[in-house]
Amino acid sequence: MSFAFMPFYTGDYYRDTRHLSMLQHGAYRQLLDHCWDQKGPLPLDLEKCYRICGAVSKEEQDCVRGIVEEFFIKMDDGHYNKRMAEEVAKAERYSEASRQGGLKSAELRRDKARAGAREKSTVQVPLKGGSSTVQVPLVSPSPSPSLEPQPKKTEDSGSAQALIPPISEFFGDSNETQIPKTAKVLIAMRWELPSAWGEDAERLGWRPKEILHESEKFRQYWTAGKGAGTRRGVKGWRQAWSNWLIKAENFRGLRA
Repeated sequence: MSFAFMPFYTGDYYRDTRHLSMLQHGAYRQLLDHCWDQKGPLPLDLEKCYRICGAVSKEEQDCVRGIVEEFFIKMDDGHYNKRMAEEVAKAERYSEASRQGGLKSAELRRDKARAGAREKSTVQVPLKGGSSTVQVPLVSPSPSPSLEPQPKKTEDSGSAQALIPPISEFFGDSNETQIPKTAKVLIAMRWELPSAWGEDAERLGWRPKEILHESEKFRQYWTAGKGAGTRRGVKGWRQAWSNWLIKAENFRGLRA
């Protein structure tokens, strides 16, 4: 199921696509719409991409293939567009925040209704002399046990423990040293390759341009691809980066 609407920034779009023909614009927009509706990448099989756009003639198919090669990055599970992947991830975060807000609102309404029910469960009983009254709770002759689980209490404060820990994200050099060694974190959407990791790649024989290309593929895979939602410690993410380079080297036939 797709989101309610897709944000489209005309300035950003036309700044990068002024050179496209009318036919190319049509193919590009249909491919972007498909990524939005599916919340994922284009298929690896170009024949499927042709069918998405209804490309039948050789000219139309050449047009689709050119758009895919220019504006999408080929990964193991499909062709990704960087901006579209970011917008999909952003929309999913907003959708989840809205869902959590709805659950919280429903919980507050339920608590308010329970408080009102407790107030109604008392009666006014006049004292002798009729000078004042006292509140007498109405007790059910056979109270039923509550089926709702009670929140666990901490030993020191007695407050309810948080059910969901705060999300911690790994941005790169900006917060690498601030993350505890035992913390499991997500790769942030604005993650940038730490300088030390780039040096690791250079020692393996990778050129700067290749390193930047692979780091972007790495970021997209773990934020919007099949790896989205994975948590690791910073040390674990660095090992994942090393494994990524080894796999990419074998796949592309590169040698140091």
